[in-house]
Amino acid sequence: MPAHLIIPAAHNNLSQVAQWLASLKKHYKWDRRSLFILQLALEELLVNTIDYGFKSTNHWVAPADAQIELTVATSATEIILTIQDNGAAFDPTQHISRPLAPSLEEAEIGGQGLRLIRHYFDEICYYRRDSHNHLRLKLAR
Repeated sequence: MPAHLIIPAAHNNLSQVAQWLASLKKHYKWDRRSLFILQLALEELLVNTIDYGFKSTNHWVAPADAQIELTVATSATEIILTIQDNGAAFDPTQHISRPLAPSLEEAEIGGQGLRLIRHYFDEICYYRRDSHNHLRLKLAR
């Protein structure tokens, strides 16, 4: 049975997501690497969704209606994380990551989250339906 969590789209709810993931790790007996990858992905994706998806000048959702739904389905071989939100349309599969800096000294802070997600996850699918973004991430165990 998949696990579900619905949160208002606000930064102060991100600690609730971390606690939820920690409880799922214990329940499903995930290894530490899987938990780390899921935490990293959700931190990156949820912060960007809250910061950009609900503050777009072309898409406005009343704060009381701005929400994010998370679903995790797990098996012996994979973990599937689905993120659904009613923010502005954004397809991360079509986003082109900026080139890596030639040295650490030249590197800028930020802008590498999607690169990390693409690196760790085996499959990333996106679609938009009924004014909602749907992002599905598959992680091999």
